[in-house]
Amino acid sequence: MLAFPPNTAPLAGSVVLATPTDDNAANETAGAWLATPDGRPALTASAPPRGWVYEGWIGTQDLRFTMGRFTGATGPDSARPTSGPRPGLDVPGEDLVDRLPPTLRGPVNLADGASTIEVSLEPDRDGQDPTGPGTFGAPVLRARIPAGGGPLQPVPFEVDTTQLPAGVATIG
Repeated sequence: MLAFPPNTAPLAGSVVLATPTDDNAANETAGAWLATPDGRPALTASAPPRGWVYEGWIGTQDLRFTMGRFTGATGPDSARPTSGPRPGLDVPGEDLVDRLPPTLRGPVNLADGASTIEVSLEPDRDGQDPTGPGTFGAPVLRARIPAGGGPLQPVPFEVDTTQLPAGVATIG
């Protein structure tokens, strides 16, 4: 039997702005990490069901970027596409400081009042994303970064699992 939506309880957390992967103290609002101000994990989530992973997303300047895929609150996510050369925190997150796509205007300020951080539940096939580079479904966690928000100020996620596909399939 395959049931949707998969159980994701408990689900809660917050995000902080920081750029631990570079040495530029002037751009601390250009990165988002699922961490407490002291760098500990800020996400409470059960392990995703078999065949699923979480994926973080940054929405800014009318664009959307992956923060990488992950299965738990501790340990880095699967990607650091725009982070700097230094190691990041030991939690999922991303800095928008290096190798930025040409459509993104830098320096990035996620504390512009319009930027969002989301976590979605995504299918996973043996460590591969079978749905491509975009999001598969609706986010289960969403945080709007307030205008003028500073680095290391926790912004709580809102939980919303109502957008996940629903249904049950029985085979056999």
